[in-house]
Amino acid sequence: MAVLHKKRNANTKKRARLMLGMAACVFAPTALAVWYLTALLAKRQPPAALAYGALAAAAAGALCFRVLYTRSAVLKSGIDGERQAAAALRALPYAYHVLVNPVFRVRGKVMELDAVVVGKNGVFIVETKNHAGVITGKTDAEWWSQVKRRGAKTMKNPLLQAERQHKLMEQLLADAKQACPVHSFVYFANKNARVGVRDARIYTDETSLRRAIQSAPEPGRPVDAARLAALLEQACEEYFLRVSVSWSPRGSF
Repeated sequence: MAVLHKKRNANTKKRARLMLGMAACVFAPTALAVWYLTALLAKRQPPAALAYGALAAAAAGALCFRVLYTRSAVLKSGIDGERQAAAALRALPYAYHVLVNPVFRVRGKVMELDAVVVGKNGVFIVETKNHAGVITGKTDAEWWSQVKRRGAKTMKNPLLQAERQHKLMEQLLADAKQACPVHSFVYFANKNARVGVRDARIYTDETSLRRAIQSAPEPGRPVDAARLAALLEQACEEYFLRVSVSWSPRGSF
């Protein structure tokens, strides 16, 4: 099995904050309703403003809960897809290194990746999507169409996203003076996805994805995978260290 380097997933923290917000949406109107009912049971006439306030809070809470729930479901879907991709990539041979959820700063730009595979034949960026339904579009279009039973909607073209990540990774390696070929793939992890876009960089099953990574030609000078993976991991840690320092009240831990 490949060597796995797991990093913190920013979406996990985002989802945790959304779930706290959902709890607040339920708690606030419930507290007002309990207060109102307690006053009625004690045979005290509660203020009319309290009743209206409880109704308004319940309506606002329900609306807020629905919005937060939708966002949380989207994040959960993405997290699940990334976990599936990590499990699929971990089945690569031991000579490969897999960085899960790395984040880098490249010439002032932040690059968040789902997974990066490092082997003697190069660096492979894997952009993971957990979308279901029928997915169609053009390889150079900004938006694609996603059709499911509950209707249709648009999604950003992941190929363009992968191309941007590809260029940033090349810049990152060039700045580190690492001569290494870079490849980028898009992996649809959801078994219910029917992708109608034809492109050699798109994969819908893990076996084909692993085969594509392993079959990529080696450069004239094979890559030292362990060393390069360690350099990328260090660059990722430096990014998180810089973020932690910038958020610290005194500029330090």
